[in-house]
Amino acid sequence: MNSPQYDDIDDNASIETDTNISAVMWTDPLLPSPPSTRRRRRLLDRHAIRHVEREQARSTATASTSTSFRHMRQTVLWWWNDWFHTLAYQKTTTLITYLFITYVTLVLTFAGLYYTLSRTIGCEMDLHVLMEALYFSLSTQATIGYGVSDYYFGGCWTPFGLVLVQVWTALLFDAVAIGLIFQRLSRGHKRGKTVWFSRVACIRRVQDQWYLYIRLAEGRRHPLIQTQVRGYCVRHERYRETASPNHTLQTTHFVTRPVRWLESHVWMRLPQVLVHALDATSPLVPPKDGWYDAQGHWRSTSDSTTFNESLQEYWQDRQLEVIVLLEGIDALTGSMSQTQHSYTLENIVWDAQFVPCVRPDTNNNGGCVVDFAQFHETQPVNEDTPCPYL
Repeated sequence: MNSPQYDDIDDNASIETDTNISAVMWTDPLLPSPPSTRRRRRLLDRHAIRHVEREQARSTATASTSTSFRHMRQTVLWWWNDWFHTLAYQKTTTLITYLFITYVTLVLTFAGLYYTLSRTIGCEMDLHVLMEALYFSLSTQATIGYGVSDYYFGGCWTPFGLVLVQVWTALLFDAVAIGLIFQRLSRGHKRGKTVWFSRVACIRRVQDQWYLYIRLAEGRRHPLIQTQVRGYCVRHERYRETASPNHTLQTTHFVTRPVRWLESHVWMRLPQVLVHALDATSPLVPPKDGWYDAQGHWRSTSDSTTFNESLQEYWQDRQLEVIVLLEGIDALTGSMSQTQHSYTLENIVWDAQFVPCVRPDTNNNGGCVVDFAQFHETQPVNEDTPCPYL
C-alpha cells in the first residue's frame, strides 16, 4: 500500500460535514496496538466529559481538562475580582451552602447590633435577651413584621438607620442569591450533555485518499440551533538545537493547530458524520520532510511500510489528541451551549466505517427512526467499499 505524500502542515486544514445519516453501538471494536500500552493523561478527560459507555441515558459533556496551571500568583485576588463568576462556577450544593451561611451571618450580625442598641440607647426596642434580637433581625430581613410595643421605637433615628441598612443589605443579598441560583440552574453546559459523540473515530481509505470520520448526534427531540463544529489538533513538537555541539533535542510546549470544518453549521435533527481528509494540509499527518522522535532520531515517512504505521507512530510520539467542540443555541432559553470530546490513538478504528443507525419509519408513513443502540458501532470495510459520506 502506497503512502500518500506529505507537505508542511497548514493551519487551514479543511474538514467536510456530511449530511448522510449513520448510527451507534456498544461493543468495543478492535483497536490498533500502539507502540506503548501505557495510558497517558489526556488534555481533555473523556471520562469527566462523557459516561455513555456506563450510563447510556446520561450522555455527558462537562468541560474538564487535565491542564495544570502552576506558579499562579494572587490566585485568590484574581478570583474575587470576579466574585460573581467564581461563585457561579461552584457546585450547586456548594453555592447554596455559601448563600445559607451568608444569610445566617447577616441575621446574626444585625441581631448583635440591635441587641447592643437596645441595651445602650434603648429606643423602646423591647429586646431584653439575645433571642429576641435574633427574631427581630430575622423579621427585618424577611420583612415579616414586628411584634414590638412601639413600632416607631420612640422616635429614635438610630434604629431607623440600622433597619434601613439591613433591609437594603437583604435586597442586595436576595438579588445576588436569585441571580446565582438561576445562573446555575440554567447554565448552558448542562444542555450540552444531550449531545452524543461517537466513542471511537474511524480512519479508512477511499480511492487513494485517507479520511477521518467522527459521528455526533442530538439526544433530544428539540435539537440545538445554529450549531457549529470546530476541531483542534493538540500535539507535542520537537526540533534540533542547531547551536549546540551535541545537537540536543529540544521539546516545545503543546501547540494547538486548528482543524477547520468546511460548512461547519450542522443540522442536529439527525445524526451527522464529520469527515476530515488526511492529506498534505492536515495537521494530523507527519510532515513530508520527516520529523524527530522522542529519542532524537530522524523519522521519515518512507521508513514506514504503510500509511497506518506512519500515522500511528507519529500520533504516539507527538501524543496527538483531536479535540472536537460543538456549540449551539438552545431554542427555549436562548442560551449558548458548548460540549466537547477528544480522540487519541487508542480511540481510532482502522479500515472501518460507522454502521447506519437511521432507517425509514414504515409505520408512520414517512419520517426516520434513529437507533441509538447502533450509534457507536463500526464495521470493517476495504478500499472498494462505497463511502456514503463523500
